[in-house]
Amino acid sequence: MIPADVTIVLLGVLLLLLAPFGLALAYDQAKISKKLQELRESGIETEARLVALRRYSSPDFVSATYEIDVPGGDPAQGKKQVRIDSGPTIGSFYPVVRHPMFPSQFELGTKDDLGPRRALETARKLRWRYWSVGFILSGLVLVVVGVLL
Repeated sequence: MIPADVTIVLLGVLLLLLAPFGLALAYDQAKISKKLQELRESGIETEARLVALRRYSSPDFVSATYEIDVPGGDPAQGKKQVRIDSGPTIGSFYPVVRHPMFPSQFELGTKDDLGPRRALETARKLRWRYWSVGFILSGLVLVVVGVLL
């Protein structure tokens, strides 16, 4: 049987090891939030045609390939994960906000739709930061208590 003080220290170390994963997720959410803000400020609203659907292993989502007409150039293609219950139809046009220089970088919806999505991503980022701080503090407390026992 493992002594209680060793168990407490191991649990604290485990919590400390979880913190970097939470911080990495917060960093990813921050990048998404920044991208949405940039598109909202300088993106170009246009339409994209859905050209292909491919199933994921998840029954709720599909990989959708969209084609965007670019003035003076070949159409740009980009892929997005979409919910199957939204009823994606091949050949239909959907509103998108595309990057001014890189047309294959886009988000579905209008500029007005990007604001609430950015707020959601920012909230997720903060949640992961709080969890990470909680992991660090809890881990440190458990390690100190385990060492003092």
